[in-house]
Amino acid sequence: MSQQTNQSSDLQNYHWLDLVEIISVIGSVGGSLLGLVLQQTALSSIPLSICVAVNLCNRNRLLKIQNTQQAIASLTAQIQENHINLDHAFNQIATVEQSIANLDISTQKIQERDENIEQQLQQLTELVKKLEKVQFLNQTAVVSNSAESLRELASQCQSLGDFSKAIELYTEVIKHNRKDAKTYQQRGILRSQLKDKQRAIQDFRMAAKLYFERGDLENYQHAKDLSNKLYDLDDSTQDIASEPVVLGNSFS
Repeated sequence: MSQQTNQSSDLQNYHWLDLVEIISVIGSVGGSLLGLVLQQTALSSIPLSICVAVNLCNRNRLLKIQNTQQAIASLTAQIQENHINLDHAFNQIATVEQSIANLDISTQKIQERDENIEQQLQQLTELVKKLEKVQFLNQTAVVSNSAESLRELASQCQSLGDFSKAIELYTEVIKHNRKDAKTYQQRGILRSQLKDKQRAIQDFRMAAKLYFERGDLENYQHAKDLSNKLYDLDDSTQDIASEPVVLGNSFS
């Protein structure tokens, strides 16, 4: 039963022209034998003609199948080649995108560097202007030796970070006017920045005294607060005393 089933399945795998061709071959052989027995040539020629016709049709079918398979193989190869070319194109696109990204990063770094250089040039220009102004004020102070010239020169030195020179100039201003409370207070601030706390406290107390004598209670309280703050820091622990003291500029 299983053998019959396998034979039936094998027959289904054949094209109907293949089956007809096999049958026609068998028929032509049988017809030839029958024609020889009956001595009838026509009987043997008919199956042979049918066999030739079926063979021709089946050959054309096989040629079409072969051509179709070749076309499919060619198309498959072309598709694979297109896939390879497409992958290559994607890789090239990724390379170009990476190059563009690197170029953007380089451009950004150049812009940042240019901005940094421009900022440094601006700072240098401002510094040159301040130095020129200090030089001019220094010459003016030498010639006039006035309190206002000395005070302005001290303020410029302070803005440049030269606190020691500014203190010297504020001291000269005080020599012109011993009751200049603001100058005492400003000198005290600079001394506190240089960690000269004792003399800074003395300047703050002198400023507070002068403010009080002329009835300026607001500035008196401010100078007193600066003195007390610095005194408390000086009297605190070593760790707290080591922290930087930040006191505001009394000049607007």
